[in-house]
Parts: sequence; C-alpha cells; structure tokens
Amino acid sequence: MINVHFTTDIRQAECSHVEQARLEGDPDRLMRIAARAVCDEVLALVAQHEHDTSTGVCCLVGGGDNGGDALYAASFIRNEGVPACAILLSAKVHPRALAAARAAGVRILDASALLTSEQVEAGVATARDYCVWIDGILGSGVQGTVREPLASVIMHLEKIRRATSIRVVAIELPSGIIGEDGRLAGPVLGADVTVTMGGLKNSLVLAPAAAMSGKVTVVDLRFELTNPTMRLMTGHDAARCLLVPGALDHKYTRGVVGVVAGSQTYPGAGILACAGSAALGPGMIRLDAPARVQDLVLARDPGVVLVGGRIQTGLVGPGMDDSTQPSAVDLARFCLSSNLPVVIDAGALQLVPQVLTVHAAPTAILTPHAGEAAALLQSHGQSWTRQRVEDHPVQAAQEIASATGGIIVLKTAATVVAQDGQCPIIMPVGTPWTGVAGAGDVLAGMIAACAAQWQARREAPALEDARLLPPAGRGEDSLMEAVAGAVWIHGEAARVTSQRHGQYGAPIRAIQIADAAGPVIGGILGR
Repeated sequence: MINVHFTTDIRQAECSHVEQARLEGDPDRLMRIAARAVCDEVLALVAQHEHDTSTGVCCLVGGGDNGGDALYAASFIRNEGVPACAILLSAKVHPRALAAARAAGVRILDASALLTSEQVEAGVATARDYCVWIDGILGSGVQGTVREPLASVIMHLEKIRRATSIRVVAIELPSGIIGEDGRLAGPVLGADVTVTMGGLKNSLVLAPAAAMSGKVTVVDLRFELTNPTMRLMTGHDAARCLLVPGALDHKYTRGVVGVVAGSQTYPGAGILACAGSAALGPGMIRLDAPARVQDLVLARDPGVVLVGGRIQTGLVGPGMDDSTQPSAVDLARFCLSSNLPVVIDAGALQLVPQVLTVHAAPTAILTPHAGEAAALLQSHGQSWTRQRVEDHPVQAAQEIASATGGIIVLKTAATVVAQDGQCPIIMPVGTPWTGVAGAGDVLAGMIAACAAQWQARREAPALEDARLLPPAGRGEDSLMEAVAGAVWIHGEAARVTSQRHGQYGAPIRAIQIADAAGPVIGGILGR
C-alpha cells in the first residue's frame, strides 16, 4: 500500500534535502528532478494531441517553488523540440529556473502587470493556443484561501479547461487545493495528471479534491517519512487479498458465505448480495431468504445453496425487513459468538446495539454510508451529522471503529476502511456512476466473500504449501486488508464498466459491477 502523509510533514522532510543540496552547491537539484518527472508526463500528453490544431505546452508560472519546477520543466520540454511558452503570473519568479527556460528558447510572457490591473483574461489569453498546460501557479505551502488576482486567474483557466480539450499537468497539487481534508474552499484548476514530490498527500486522495487531481504520480525523493495518516489501496494489494485455489482446495477451503438478504419488500437485494459474493469466488453461498427471493436467486445462480450448514462468514442486512430481521440477528450473533467474520450492512446496522459489544466485535464488519455512520456515532453519544461525516470521513470511520471495536467500511465519496489501533485504508476515487441502488448490496456480498476466504485460510493453513501460488493471490493479509481488497475490486469493476463508453463514463446497473469483477480479478492477478 502507498502511505499517505500530511503535506506539512512532507515539506519538512523536503527542507532538509534542499538544504543538503544547497550545501553541496546545487540548490535546485530536487527542483530539476521534479521538473524531469513533469516533463515526462507532459510529453506523453502532447503525443496524444499530435494531430490537434493547437500544439505545444504552456507553463503557468507562480512565484513559489512550483513556478520554478514549471520553468525547469519548460526548458526540458523545449530541448525535446516541443514548442513551449511560460506565462509569468508573478513579478517574482525563480530566477535560475527562468534563466534556464530562456536559454532553452522558451517563449516568456510576463502577465504579472496585466493581472494587477485586473485584466485577467488578457493576461492568460495565450494559454488557449497550447494543448497542454503545466500548472505551477500555487504550491502546497498556501494557507487560508487563494487571494486575488490569482483566484480569478484560476477560475478563468478552469472555465477554459472545461470547455476545451486542453490537458493539465499539476505540480504538487492542483492550484486552489488548500488544506489536508480534501474540501474545496474556492476555485481550483483541475488536472488530468498531478505530479507530487516526496510522498502522497492527504488532499490528493480525499474527495472532492482527489477528483480534481486526475492521475497522481509520486516522485520518490527518498524522504524519510513516518506516521502516515492513512494508506492507499492499490491493485497489487487487492491481488494479495484474494485466494487463488490450488490442487488440494475444495469448497470449504475456498470459503463458505452464509447470507440473510432479500425480503418480500426488497427481493432484489438478495440477488445482488449473492451475485457480489459469487463474483469473488467463494466455495459456496448459503442463502436464508423468503421463497420468492430464493427463486429469483436460483434463476440467476443455481449453485446457491438453500439449506443451513457450515459457514465461514455471515452477511446480514441487504434488503432486510421486519420479517427477516430475526434471522439476521440470529446469524450475526452466531458468527460473533463463534469468532467468525460477519458483514453487517444496510438495515442491520440499526441492530448493532443488540448484537455487538466491544469485546465481541473484532470480526464484525460494518458498512455504513454517511447517514448510517452519523446514526451509529449518535447512538454512542457523539454529536455527528451526515454532513460532518462527509467532510471528515477518516475521522468518522476511526471514531466508529473505536466505539464498536469492529472493522468499518465507511461509504462516502472516499471509501475508508478503519479498525481501532490500525492505520486506516482509503480507496482511490472511482466513478460517481457507482452511486446507484443496489451497488451497496453487491459490495456487501464481495466483502463477505473475501472475509470467508480469509477465514478459510485460518482454518486450513496446511494447504498453503500445496497451492503453489505466485506471491500475488496467496491471501496473506489481515481481515481488515481482505475487506479493503473487496472494496477496491468493487470500485474498479464499477469504473471499468462505466468507462467502456468513454472517458466520462456512462450509467451502470448494480448487477454489472458484479459481472465485471471477474475480468478485474484476472487482470490484477495477471499483473
């Protein structure tokens, strides 16, 4: 997993490296390393626009170190034979980087005087003539809010970006993103790619700022960073959480999921929960549901079993109504008393006070959305609102984990997996098209499948040597990480399904997420 840090911690680590470079007579060494990484990303985007009427690169240069990075990047780009322009948005820019850009033949336009006379549009008008912009306006050291005239500059440039095919590469952070919590306090120049230095920063993974950052590339400057704020899940991590069956495996060593889902009121939830579970490859699914739900599930998947028996994980809550509530309570209590994982989802979250105590909760997996999270926190005497949960998802997830003792999957714009005493795990921002009825039922089923596989490995460790598995796919991680792996696969399956119809995606149905999981799993295991 990729560690995520406070921006201030990364900047502090950077200062010592910059000072060391200065003492060695090369004060801009890190700046040129950063600029080379920016150059590589920019050239890749320029190649995609080779047949466009507008070509070349425009650097938007502020007065801080980011502006220096942009100017050095412009010099590298020009040396590669690509037309490059630098628009200076400050009267004071990095002198050595500016000299390097001039020496390379970069076209320099000083717009700082125009901006002070409030001619914002005129100052940046030339930027329209280029297919790729480098955003070096503001860096990670900005505090408070963006001041004028730069706020108007950023707002105007963002309007142009949204109305054209211009691509943007941001340095450190997209200009306008301020703070550590991912919230947007003013105008932001969105990026297709963000090249950040030394380590991954909170605001590049927390929504809504993460959605403005595009693809994030971290330039490893070998900083010594400790105490990450969270960890970012990757496809490689998800692959490690899966159980690839070997020659001696059978249905009980692959995990058996017991499901109480669906009802006369919400029959579709049973289909979706079972489909999500089956998509991640457990050995068996046992379903306890009304006859109508059973018939619907069997019509889609005749392999689902309708009689009780041995299980290794339970799932309760999807589509629950008053008639199915007693069965959900019984299954949850059985799992907790047997030290088996149990996924408590949707309507069953209101039963947490009945079935959960801190001393019996390490294998409980709670999957609230923001409103349900606020209700859980309020039931433990904390005054959280839905809006506060959405604004502070990591803190909210940690608070619920501490209060309940369970593993928490908090479903906000940024999905967070938390457990008391552990560094939380955050998922890459997927696609907003995932927000559709039933997607949570599919996710709950996927989580239950991964938890069942994790439990099966605990029960039959002697089979590991016989599986002859590659390093990825051995399922060697903790229950919390297994849960996070299922969340990652769900998000990736939704993203892949949506983007089959273009870069902006298209509407999807919940069942399509389950259907797309197989190719996603094959892809990450193959890599």
